[in-house]
Amino acid sequence: MTVGGDDLVFHNFSEAHEGLDHIKRVIDNVSELTDTVRQVFQVDLPEGFKGTTGTEITAAHHEIDSCLQDIIHELSAIQVDGVQQQDDMAALDRGLAQGIRG
Repeated sequence: MTVGGDDLVFHNFSEAHEGLDHIKRVIDNVSELTDTVRQVFQVDLPEGFKGTTGTEITAAHHEIDSCLQDIIHELSAIQVDGVQQQDDMAALDRGLAQGIRG
């Protein structure tokens, strides 16, 4: 968004959507990381650890997985809200433009 002369505001919708697309790519990356962590904790580590250590590893996995899921949910909410705001702003912009043109 830039401000022009006479306090006019110019909103670059494509640039804003690029930022929102970047957030979606980050969400996808965190999801991939979650899958990798799940693989390590559920398949790779349990084979070598039994008993109390195995229980601690499982607890650590659940804690890490929960944190990653929270990140995914928060980023998803930000991305969805951002897209909605962009769409609302674009609709308002089109409506104002039609009003000016008559």
